[in-house]
Amino acid sequence: MKGTMGAMLGAVRAVGLADLKLKGDLTILSTIEEETGSAGALSAVLRGYRAEAAIFPEPTGFAVCPVQGGGARFKISLKGKSAHAGQRYLGGSALEKADLVRRGLNDYEDYLNEHYKTPVYAGMEKPFCVNVGVFNSGDWFCTVPETAYLEGRLAVPPGLTVKESLENIRRFVQAAVQDDTWLSLNPPQVDIFGTYWESAAISLDHPIVKTTAAAFEGHFNRPARLAGTPWGTDGRMFTELAGTPALVFGPGVSAHCPDEFLGVKDLLDYTKILARILVDWCGVAEN
Repeated sequence: MKGTMGAMLGAVRAVGLADLKLKGDLTILSTIEEETGSAGALSAVLRGYRAEAAIFPEPTGFAVCPVQGGGARFKISLKGKSAHAGQRYLGGSALEKADLVRRGLNDYEDYLNEHYKTPVYAGMEKPFCVNVGVFNSGDWFCTVPETAYLEGRLAVPPGLTVKESLENIRRFVQAAVQDDTWLSLNPPQVDIFGTYWESAAISLDHPIVKTTAAAFEGHFNRPARLAGTPWGTDGRMFTELAGTPALVFGPGVSAHCPDEFLGVKDLLDYTKILARILVDWCGVAEN
């Protein structure tokens, strides 16, 4: 994102160096906390920032994305029965019970990709993922684990709300453990907390989509690819709460992993495409 921030500033600088005066107003925003629910973007909306359209430079691999998936942070708590390790058969391991829950989460992931995959997600193996990012169980090596805790992120595809997603994941977890005698009496506690992103979308025919696709084609001499994001962005806040149609479009595909990077050529290409978009979208005064 530091790279695309540089590209945005570079595109504005390029327009200035070309002695072009934009007819429209241009605003660049740099907000915090997208990864924890877009509080920075919400703050910008509450301060009154509005526009006829906005571009969010997330790493889409240069795909033009008028559709944004959502996501939510979930936690699942399981209760087992403690016992001495030497007589573990007298207890009930919450760690082992957690494997049933994991299977339920996998089933829910399959369900999402079977029922909510649309043409804008064509070519993506699994646009809607359910990921367990944190797992804890037990508190001593010589005791059967009495507790287990899973925390992760589930996809909220277009067509579902976060509230509906919570109902769904509870239903799938319950189905996965219903045949277990212990868990039928001590059901897992499933909640969504802290961080979530609703999905958002604008028309595939919106002028900002057409302008961006044309700028891409003019630079690369090939048609742009329309797609949907498999994750949520700050764009939802502007689309849903500020009347500002938000498009996600940016270079690179590497994020949240070791050696995250953005290629220099991609960065330069993106800067030039942004400059084209600025001129075409805002128009320029004759001089």
